[in-house]
Amino acid sequence: MNELLSKLRSIQLCLMAHPDNEPDSEFADRISDLEDLPKEIENALEKQRIEGVLNGLKICKEMWAQGTISHEEISENEIYYKEELSRLQGLTA
Repeated sequence: MNELLSKLRSIQLCLMAHPDNEPDSEFADRISDLEDLPKEIENALEKQRIEGVLNGLKICKEMWAQGTISHEEISENEIYYKEELSRLQGLTA
């Protein structure tokens, strides 16, 4: 996330330094758009995180009610998905 925010800031600075950047220009409009993006990205990520947790809880609840999931299976899946997350984070670093 910090890397994305840093890239957005770099783009914003480039647009601000552009010789055609004048008040009420297209560049000024784009700069304004960039200022709003970090908060929009953070909100979207948080929404996805919460939706993911709620979906996971719903699935666990249904599987528990059907007797198709156990604590052992939950632990195994937790280990697997933590490894997957770690791998994906390594790809974006």
